[in-house]
Amino acid sequence: MAAPAMVFERGPVTPAGTVVAHFAGNRGAILAQRMLFLAGGALYLWFLGSLRGFLRRAEGGTGRVSAIAFGAGLVWVGISMLAQGFQIGAATAADTGCRRR
Repeated sequence: MAAPAMVFERGPVTPAGTVVAHFAGNRGAILAQRMLFLAGGALYLWFLGSLRGFLRRAEGGTGRVSAIAFGAGLVWVGISMLAQGFQIGAATAADTGCRRR
């Protein structure tokens, strides 16, 4: 899902004064891109579950390596979703005219 999401990439934002204008002007593309990244995260969770089952069967014993791989993947998905939340919040706030007083 990350590759299709890159279609919506709008490039870097230069001078700080244009950040709000950038988020407001590209709100739809930013939100579409973020939703594709979130969908990709959900598919990655599915993959992690399958990978853990495969590794667990191959590993035997306590399943330590499969648990580490699964845990690392969960942490990555959590951090990624948190980062997407900041971008979605910035795009939404810029569109509604929310400004700090």
